[in-house]
Amino acid sequence: MISSPDRIPPHSRDAEEIVIGCALVYGERAMANALGLRSDEFFVPYHRDAWDAIAAAAAKPSGLLDPVTCEAEVRVLGTSQHFPDGWVTWALGVSTRACIPEQVEHFATIVREAAAARRLIELCAEVINRAYAATPWPDLLTAARTGIADLENVGVKMGTVHVSEAIAEYVEDEDRRARGEQPETITTSIASLDEILGEIEGGELVLIAGRPGKGKTSLALNIIAANALRMVPGLMFSLEMRARKLARRLLIWQARVSGNQLRGTIDLAAWKKITAAAGDFADAPLWINAKINQLQQIVAESRSWYARRVQTQARKRGMIVVDYAQLVRVTRARGGNREQEVAQISGAMKSLAMELGIPVFLLCQLSREIEKRGGPPMLSDLRESGSLEQDADRVLFPHDNLKPEDLAGRNQRRPGQIIIGKNRDGAIGAAEVTLVPELMAFLSATEESDARPNWTERGD
Repeated sequence: MISSPDRIPPHSRDAEEIVIGCALVYGERAMANALGLRSDEFFVPYHRDAWDAIAAAAAKPSGLLDPVTCEAEVRVLGTSQHFPDGWVTWALGVSTRACIPEQVEHFATIVREAAAARRLIELCAEVINRAYAATPWPDLLTAARTGIADLENVGVKMGTVHVSEAIAEYVEDEDRRARGEQPETITTSIASLDEILGEIEGGELVLIAGRPGKGKTSLALNIIAANALRMVPGLMFSLEMRARKLARRLLIWQARVSGNQLRGTIDLAAWKKITAAAGDFADAPLWINAKINQLQQIVAESRSWYARRVQTQARKRGMIVVDYAQLVRVTRARGGNREQEVAQISGAMKSLAMELGIPVFLLCQLSREIEKRGGPPMLSDLRESGSLEQDADRVLFPHDNLKPEDLAGRNQRRPGQIIIGKNRDGAIGAAEVTLVPELMAFLSATEESDARPNWTERGD
């Protein structure tokens, strides 16, 4: 621990004793609310020893926790002499400080946050030392970002839950839906697509894949914008377009104004719709990052955004979009190739979705082979990108039958599809949509002609 002689590192002896005492008195009931604390998060050395003994006893088949049971573990660990007046006397004394099990989480949070503060001190010292050692600036910045992002997730519960807790969560979600409340899941807001796809749940990796000009970015924008307008936080990483261009697309989508009307002199009616759309997004929880393209930075920024914008909300809903996989940069291992890099990217995105408990949408460019073959895209078109198909929970292919050279100048409406190539635990098929080439708009085939379209533009 880095500290100066006149300053004691952050800690709370009282909170540590209360958590330990409660574990010794209430056993499993207390441990269930202890946030999965690790012994190294305790500051007092013999508190760490006590927690090691408690964790060892809790891991036994009996799961019994009390001063006598834990004494056996203390002896095995050889730490009996570390406790003032011996283990039994100390343990009985600290047991008198126990709170009720339901309050353990509060004191465990105090212990964890103090440990995080100590880690922050160490991180700052580490970054300072690396800076003096002439560490390259990108590496120095990555080390600082990664360390801070890890600290921002302090307080997230460990993932192990009893099956009854998972069932209760499912029943609660279904009960909310029966009462007409917004579900905890994400929808695309395209009726014909949602009918097949169902709701998108936390932890899922959704691929949106296609050739240029087929609407990958626009479909992703439609989904993230529709959810943001109903106050579901969203973060979009744009590796191909500036934030300003994405903002223009969002306004076109919301205002139902043709992109052609925003070129040259803009008429007053169109501008009023644009300003109204801008007002709709003023308070929408939607963020765009068009600056970073390194995988490690994307993961770190996602964790940081989640900690600030999602974790603090009562209903931890949100979604992330990365546009697109082939533009994400990773540190290439010696002898590695791009196929392995894309596999690393998809694996990292799936892990990120699982870690944060929200869906991640990863856009993917398909190869030219699909144009040579003709016909709709298939899952086999993803195979050259390593484990994309394996990591994805859902795969969406925006598709129409026009060749790239036929896109220009075609203003009539035409039928198109969003093909569901993979839908883990759900149906696959094709959602029928209507495309309006002048606006590059996706309309659900079941919607009225004046329904809000999902605008897109050429060059996607």
